[in-house]
Amino acid sequence: MRKKIYLNIQKELFLFFISLAMVGVLLISLPVQAAEWPTFQGGTAHNGVTPYAILPPLKLVWRFSTDGDISASPIYVKNKIFLASEDANLYAINPDNGKLVWRFKVNKPLRSTPTFVDDSLVFGCDDEFLYKISGADGSLLWKINLGGKISASPLIA
Repeated sequence: MRKKIYLNIQKELFLFFISLAMVGVLLISLPVQAAEWPTFQGGTAHNGVTPYAILPPLKLVWRFSTDGDISASPIYVKNKIFLASEDANLYAINPDNGKLVWRFKVNKPLRSTPTFVDDSLVFGCDDEFLYKISGADGSLLWKINLGGKISASPLIA
């Protein structure tokens, strides 16, 4: 009797671990979707936390260069990377191949991480303007002079 119970427990444990392994294989084979990161540090909490793990091995898949330094953080929304540069351009980049989608030119360096809201980007500039442009094509929606250089990222709640 004791041997039968022991074998039964072994069989159940074996089936449990096989099931667990199958679930693991299914989870590993599921495609990973990148989470949107619409503002500095990811969201209005500015905690810089994502539920996704980035596991090695990592490899460089493309490179994008600007004519100025980058002091602002990039954001990722609607399958585009948005990057402000001190060369006075805000770039929209295709994350699959690193190619330029569009760029928006201002008169002075950009040091502010843009914030994505309502299908548009809001960002400040050293030229004292706060801008709102279309996230789809980079066209100007409005700009307002705030009377001083803007290097902080807008928080829109």
